[in-house]
Order: sequence, then structure tokens, then C-alpha cells
Amino acid sequence: MKKIYLVLGGESCGNHLATNLLVAAGIKRGTTTYDDIKLEEVKETDFPIVYRRSFPHGGEWCNLHKMLKPLFEKKLITKWEEVFVIVPVRNWFCSIRSAVKRGHSLTAQQALDNLKRAYKEIFSQIKYIDYMIFPYDEIVNNPPEQIAFFYENISLKVSPKQIIEIVKKINNPNFMHYSGNYDGMRPTERYSL
Repeated sequence: MKKIYLVLGGESCGNHLATNLLVAAGIKRGTTTYDDIKLEEVKETDFPIVYRRSFPHGGEWCNLHKMLKPLFEKKLITKWEEVFVIVPVRNWFCSIRSAVKRGHSLTAQQALDNLKRAYKEIFSQIKYIDYMIFPYDEIVNNPPEQIAFFYENISLKVSPKQIIEIVKKINNPNFMHYSGNYDGMRPTERYSL
């Protein structure tokens, strides 16, 4: 298990859902505000922990190395191998509409420009860090199997029964489109990498 999980995605791309799934699996939620992620307050007993950062976040573009500097300075993280990044992606048509509706962008063009820049920024900053794409659309369309695949491939041990409870607890409004049988999940082994 990694010490720190970072959820880094464009605005309205599933950052909250990815974070909530990690918290539901037992990872502690880091304190986030629109001013700063309070990484300077983290203690060794806080790990594993998850932080979420949208690109942009509160109108600012994140510098990942600067953001994690307090953890490296306090020797709470000593190498990049202790960090794992989850990159939520979503159908851009839906993301753009959501970003405008939620006030992240004033226009559809601004939302599109932000998405284009967001993924350039994210991937340029994580090129030496282990990561996984979090496909929002696939997860909300087939939550049990996709969430099982997600947990398994970031080495979190969560049973199918727990996943069903997590899906019900999170109650993402987009899960309502899922018409499958929560009780008939296929074994996650079939979806391993």
C-alpha cells in the first residue's frame, strides 16, 4: 500500500468520486481547503492518506512537487514510490457541461481550454510517479465491477459485499443509471491486469 494517494484530474471529471471511493475503502481523507492542502500538518500516523486536487483548483494551477515539499522536508515521504496518483477522466462533453453548471468555468470554451491544459499539466508532473486512470463514465455505468477493478489494481483489499455497500453509501446520482444486479458481481480476478 502507498503512503499517499493523490487524486488529480480536470474539473468535473470525477475527482470527488475517486476520493470518496478511497475513503470508503479505509484511506484517510486529507484536509483540503480552497486555499491550501494542509500537508504541513500531516503526521506519520496519518498514512495512508488521500488528497484531491482539481486542475485548476480555485483558479490556480497546482505544482505537485511544491505541494508535496513539506512531506519530503519532514521525511514523511522519502521517495516518489510512496506516492500513487489516480487520474480521473470523463467524457469531455459531460465535464464541460458540469464545469459550467457548477461555476468552475464561465463558458464552455473556458471549460474546454481548462481540460486541455489540465491533462497536459498533470501528465507532465507525474511522469516518474505510479498512476492509474480512473474512468468516471465506466465506473458510474457499471459500478460494482469497475470499482472492484479499481481497488484491486491499487492493491486495496475490498470484498464484493463491501463494494456493494460502498456503492449504496456513496449514492452518486449517476449510479442511478446502472441497471445491473449488485448481487451478481463477477469475480474481480477476471479483470486483473
